[in-house]
Amino acid sequence: MNFNSNCNIVEHENNRMISLNNKIFRVHSVIMCIYFLSLLFTVFLNRNYVILLICIPCFILYCIGFYVSYFVKPSKLLWIHYAVTMLFMICFVVVFGWECGVQCFAFVMIAIKLATWWGNIKIRALDTMILFLVCMLLYGYTRMYDPIYDITPATTIIFQVINYFVTFSALFSCLGILIKDMKETQEHLSSLEEKLEHFASEDSLTGLFNRRTIIQYIEQLTEQRKSEGKSNICAAIGDIDFFSKINDRYGHDCGDIMIKQLAYQLSLSMKDKGKIARWGGEQFLFIFDNATGEDAYYYLTKMQQHIRSVDFAWNDENINLTMTYGLMEYNPDKSIDYCIVEADKKMFMGKQSGRNTIIY
Repeated sequence: MNFNSNCNIVEHENNRMISLNNKIFRVHSVIMCIYFLSLLFTVFLNRNYVILLICIPCFILYCIGFYVSYFVKPSKLLWIHYAVTMLFMICFVVVFGWECGVQCFAFVMIAIKLATWWGNIKIRALDTMILFLVCMLLYGYTRMYDPIYDITPATTIIFQVINYFVTFSALFSCLGILIKDMKETQEHLSSLEEKLEHFASEDSLTGLFNRRTIIQYIEQLTEQRKSEGKSNICAAIGDIDFFSKINDRYGHDCGDIMIKQLAYQLSLSMKDKGKIARWGGEQFLFIFDNATGEDAYYYLTKMQQHIRSVDFAWNDENINLTMTYGLMEYNPDKSIDYCIVEADKKMFMGKQSGRNTIIY
């Protein structure tokens, strides 16, 4: 992965976090606007217009907070919400007393502070402590001084009901958005992990197993066959004949296309017979499962005939390819590595004896 890809990933993640945080602030702004509109109905119960004087500015501030969430960075929005929350908490408690219940919005602010991922843990802890101290100071104030305006018991109940309902709604929405994002992130990470595992197991050019994956497959296969008391596995190494001449004449781009097309044809021939991997360069490793040496030789013969009959296209030309194979039957008394090395030696014997052949 190059530098630009890393930068794009970081930028995408930052944009995703900004979008998530702004969404939390917008939802919170809407809930608080509805909250202050709801409180305005209590004006008609006791004709206390002080409620009106406090609610209207706060309503306007949260409307502004909603609007600017589309333009302002989340860190600034956090301070706007923090300041407005502190402001109306102090105003309500001083004016109407502790029983009005607005101090519970401190918990909402703490949740937002923790959910929006802005500021390090020390700053968040400090802000939480400040909220706690403000609540304690307000509580102490109400124990020493009477509220400026007395509200009726009925209004107190309405205040409490509205406050707790909105508090739980704000907490639920804030944490719900966060949990949903965490779930989506987990699903995204799982998808990326599957893709990375898929890419790690394949040869990037041909889509065949790469060397690491085929070795893992062979180890599992040999262990399985040992437990079953069977040893019917064969390994073959195939190498494209005169491949360097193709690169010299047509270029390496042509060579890559030839390998890619050949890999597809080899996959067709190996279907239901075993596994195939790009072993390196123009070499391929074939693992025949549930096949004796004679079976594997027959399969390779058919494969050889098929490859000879295919015209591999490059621009306006057709290129004929042949391969030389070395075949070795697996002996459980010796390692599978020994089997592959012997197949490779036989393939080189085939090269020395004229190519386009199978040495078994």
